[in-house]
Amino acid sequence: MSNVDILDSAGAILATPPIAPDGTWSYLLSSSYTEAITLVVTPVAGYLAISENTADLPDLVAGDPHDGQFTFTPEMSGTQTGLDFGVVQVPGLTKDRTTTVGRGQVVTLSHIYTATSDGAANVSIAEIASNPTDAFVAVPYLDAACDGSALTPINAPIAVTAGQQLCIVARVSAGSGAGAGSNFDFQLNVTTEFDNTPVTSTTSNTDEVVVAAELGQVTLSKTVTNETQGLTEGTSNQGKAGDVLLYRIYLENSSDAPVNNLNIYDRTPPYTRLTEPVPDPVVVTPNLTCNVVSPLPNTANYQGSLEWNCTGSLFPNESGSVYFRTEISP
Repeated sequence: MSNVDILDSAGAILATPPIAPDGTWSYLLSSSYTEAITLVVTPVAGYLAISENTADLPDLVAGDPHDGQFTFTPEMSGTQTGLDFGVVQVPGLTKDRTTTVGRGQVVTLSHIYTATSDGAANVSIAEIASNPTDAFVAVPYLDAACDGSALTPINAPIAVTAGQQLCIVARVSAGSGAGAGSNFDFQLNVTTEFDNTPVTSTTSNTDEVVVAAELGQVTLSKTVTNETQGLTEGTSNQGKAGDVLLYRIYLENSSDAPVNNLNIYDRTPPYTRLTEPVPDPVVVTPNLTCNVVSPLPNTANYQGSLEWNCTGSLFPNESGSVYFRTEISP
């Protein structure tokens, strides 16, 4: 995860000792060398120097105890141990997003932050460009359940532990003055304050929202319910071999115009198979009916792609769903 360089008093590299898998290293310095040396750790990409052990070093040159380097003059004889550096993996944030929104509408862009150490996550949004000026408003929210069911505005640092994930949502409102083609570019920043050190790390995603022409826009979402275990409907679920899972694909028209000629595509999840034929036809709304195109023949035990062709229109503010059932294979 790092390289260690030993520099002489002029800054030239004396040695780059190999680092063992357990993080230990050693180097035999020539007995004829009597000047100061500097140890420098260079973390590999994705890691950050965070601490160093300089206790009881002879002729230590005072410096930043978190910058990954220190200078001292070794004793003429003997062994110097405990020349340790601490590095930490940079927290993760995924991913850059691009989407469209209708004039006067709201859109959400989801991101996942992964902590690599205990600390606090500070979330902010920084505008890059807005065309026209002041036509958009972006606010970060925490999606505690990671299913979009309850969003809470983020207005304070969030305590995190190593390995913890946060679902962070950027909620962007397009004002009535944002016509077709208007755009809003911004950065979602998460600055992590690590515990017991002043070192911080900022990870960013760059998002873009473009105002679409006044056309219908359908939002699709998918849920799963373990019917065998009687679990609640959600975006993820748990199960074991033989459990029956109900998958439902929701369609919602949140735009101001009807949507026609809809096709829906999905597939049976890995290690599952249809327990029954996919319901066909499905009356999604009074004005929209969807028919199964794949599989044909539409039979139980099928594994693979699913497709529906929908006739009619999905009008503004209308919503409905298609669904299918699978069984987890043993």
